[in-house]
Amino acid sequence: MLDEYPETLIGVEWHSPSFTPGNSDFDISAYSTRANLYGVGGIPHTQWGGEYETVGGYPNGNWEAMIGTFEDLYNALVGDETPYEISINGYAGSDVTYDVTVSMDSDMSNSNMKLNVLL
Repeated sequence: MLDEYPETLIGVEWHSPSFTPGNSDFDISAYSTRANLYGVGGIPHTQWGGEYETVGGYPNGNWEAMIGTFEDLYNALVGDETPYEISINGYAGSDVTYDVTVSMDSDMSNSNMKLNVLL
């Protein structure tokens, strides 16, 4: 799907150390923190715009069987607009320094809002 929708679909992935081959760099030390943020209740898990999720897969890695479900979720979200603009500028060396700016160009309430930044 990333090849089919390169301008509007962004994928982020992270893997549980329990299910990641030892020669892979996909597992991250903060796996549990991110899994708790999204309420991961099973693996594999997909999260769509923080609103929709899927849990589980098909036997023998048959991912093609999930494409219809993923396209339906994508189509439900692709036209959504957001009044927010987020920019991140930074530097990664021996230390990581970054600035995050969140702007809202609409007259909406910003009470009880929070932003999680995962690098």
